[in-house]
Amino acid sequence: MHIGCLKKLVTWSKAFLIVIICMCLSACQRSKTQAHALPEIQTPEAWQIKHQNTAINQAWLREFHDDALINTIKKALEHNFDLKMQLARWQQMQARSRISGAERKPQVSAGASMNRRYQENAFLDNYTTDYSVSLSLSWELDLWGKLSDRKKAALLLEDAAADDYQALRLSIAARVSQAWFACIHSQLQVQILNETVQAWDNSIRSAQSRFEAGSITALDLQRLMQARYADAASLSERKQEYENRKRDLEILIGYYPSAKIETAKALPDINDTPPANQPSSLITRRYDIASATRRFQAAELQFAAAKKDLVPSFRLTAEAGYASTELDSIFKPESLLWNALTGITAPLFQGGRLRATVDLRNAEIAEQAANWGKIVLNAFNEVETALSNEQYLRTKLTELNESVKYAERSHDQARQQFDNGLIGIVDVLDIKRNLLAIQVRRLAAKHALIANRIDLHRALGGDFVLEAAIDE
Repeated sequence: MHIGCLKKLVTWSKAFLIVIICMCLSACQRSKTQAHALPEIQTPEAWQIKHQNTAINQAWLREFHDDALINTIKKALEHNFDLKMQLARWQQMQARSRISGAERKPQVSAGASMNRRYQENAFLDNYTTDYSVSLSLSWELDLWGKLSDRKKAALLLEDAAADDYQALRLSIAARVSQAWFACIHSQLQVQILNETVQAWDNSIRSAQSRFEAGSITALDLQRLMQARYADAASLSERKQEYENRKRDLEILIGYYPSAKIETAKALPDINDTPPANQPSSLITRRYDIASATRRFQAAELQFAAAKKDLVPSFRLTAEAGYASTELDSIFKPESLLWNALTGITAPLFQGGRLRATVDLRNAEIAEQAANWGKIVLNAFNEVETALSNEQYLRTKLTELNESVKYAERSHDQARQQFDNGLIGIVDVLDIKRNLLAIQVRRLAAKHALIANRIDLHRALGGDFVLEAAIDE
């Protein structure tokens, strides 16, 4: 009998040794992987446009001296649906992080059952009832750090979602500001064209009197009428654009697009120097760069966890409970049952799924590294472009201010010469059209300068402060 037991022991030992060898072979299987790192992007010591380094003011919205704008941004941060969606994504990642952390902890469950059996024989009918209650525990030992890697990756993705939320807050503030000043720009265009049409009406009444007196021809009068109705058509287009822009602003805020929102009546003057620290500080200020960095780090951890899926895993299981045919005696000591088990599991054959997962995670690292480089270069480009645009737009606005000044003088002199009969109505018409075109260009340049300053603040990243504003 002892010899038989010894033979069984030897047989089981051989089987166990074969299993161990298979586990080792499985653990040694690896996919071809390539190490990845974040791209090296050379950061200049200074921006390409000569610029005086000034501190970045988080209260940059105060540059526009518009309390109504600040209150509108506050409403948008409360009601904007894009921001609410991003907040929900952040909350989802928080829940995923907790789910991932739960895998590292023991899993405990309880159960209770009642089983009633019936047995029939020649002598009697027999009913038997079994009662049982149990408590079971299962715990995967994280010997290789696989579960820990996944937990860290989940935390990084949670932080990335938080960065995305902060980046979107800044974007919403910038977009609301852009839409706000776009509305003012359209409103001022409507005002200029409305005044122009009224001026044409006055000119036409005067021209009709001159026509009746024989001072001008019918052709001159018709040209005045044509110019008047052409500008009236432009006025209708600008009114349509104004209403559409107000609806866009209301959608950003989270309101119904009724085109009833009221904005300021004038565009602010931007006279201070645009802010911009050293280029090297941009990487630490931008939330989108921080998010991309965390996603790259999370991809590295997910890759490490995928490789560790190739090695054996260990799990502790235990179960204890009571079982009895009598409900009254189920919790007596003699009804106690328990068992404990340590299990080891190694992947032997899964059709290449695990190795393909490793390759997938490795490719995801490469993607996140490239995405990081793209975001960083785009961030530098946005700042460089905004600083360059600021320089050109200021020069353009200065030149247009001078042009408007001389165009107004020319228009006044043309009116005087026309009243004195020195020039014809066609000359006055051309000069007036030129004045209108220059006024519209100057207004557009001023709006473009404001919009570019907002782009610069958004490109510089960081947070923004909504100081106390006048309550509406």
